[in-house]
Amino acid sequence: MRDLATQDADLYRAYYGELLKTAFCLTGSRETAEDMVQDVFVRCSGRLEGMEDPAFYLRRAVVNATRSFYRRRLVAQRWATTVSASDEMPDELVELRDVLMRLPVRQRSVVVLRYVVGLDDDEIAATLECSRSTVRSSARRGLGHLRKELTP
Repeated sequence: MRDLATQDADLYRAYYGELLKTAFCLTGSRETAEDMVQDVFVRCSGRLEGMEDPAFYLRRAVVNATRSFYRRRLVAQRWATTVSASDEMPDELVELRDVLMRLPVRQRSVVVLRYVVGLDDDEIAATLECSRSTVRSSARRGLGHLRKELTP
């Protein structure tokens, strides 16, 4: 039987990239995304052993961390505190981020989980704790906004 540290390290190597892309597209900041993913792994350390689908649990934790990030950011904005963004990701993700950041949070979450991460509607609904029809309508609205933004 392998020890927990080895299992956690294997999960970290396996899912870090996907979770970082997800967090970056949802927050618009590489620095925030890295911190968020690292925090998720620290909080989940030792809890993932024996889970049927640790990727689902980790994705959900990242999405929830994003929600918390936006709640904290709204409070900070009320107190005139700004949050900075870093542009150190590949150019195509930075361009995508700029357009995604103009979408409402739920639409952005659905678009990222569907088209960046590659989840199906059931997985997105479970991750965001909403219905499949909400996922579909959010995706439709989000894509409509993206088409308007990206069409010359």
